[in-house]
Amino acid sequence: VGTVNASSLRMRESASNSSRVVDVLADNAEVLVLSETSDGWYKVLHNGTEGYLAADHVSIDQELGNGKVKADKLVVRSGPA
Repeated sequence: VGTVNASSLRMRESASNSSRVVDVLADNAEVLVLSETSDGWYKVLHNGTEGYLAADHVSIDQELGNGKVKADKLVVRSGPA
């Protein structure tokens, strides 16, 4: 989990400053960091939208561990119902 530390930060479609902007995030916006690229970008999820943010403008707040499913069958749902 990370927090934006810029007054406004453009979330891009791919890890490039020339890529299309898919959202603009405000200071202190929380994102789920999905992965990190080798060239200074985070792939993130914010309000259901995936995109890329420049890593130097995102503070990592906490790391989530991997879980393990202990069931024979698991149904993954799109919401908490």
